[in-house]
Amino acid sequence: MQPIIDLLQYQVFCDRIKVELEKMVSALLKAGILCSLRFNAVGESGHRLVEQLVADETAKRIGGEAVLRIDARHVI
Repeated sequence: MQPIIDLLQYQVFCDRIKVELEKMVSALLKAGILCSLRFNAVGESGHRLVEQLVADETAKRIGGEAVLRIDARHVI
């Protein structure tokens, strides 16, 4: 049960981070600065994620990536 709880906590954490990043993107766009956000909460494949759930490891790690791209040609 603990791996499921851990994943749900990670999902909530990622949701909060994504909301804050989207606020930043919105503010930059309103300021006339072109930018984009790519948010991938889980970088592992589904197969690897299931392997981590059933593995008997104590230090399981799930990682993702957030990329904020700012168009430097439009920054003052």
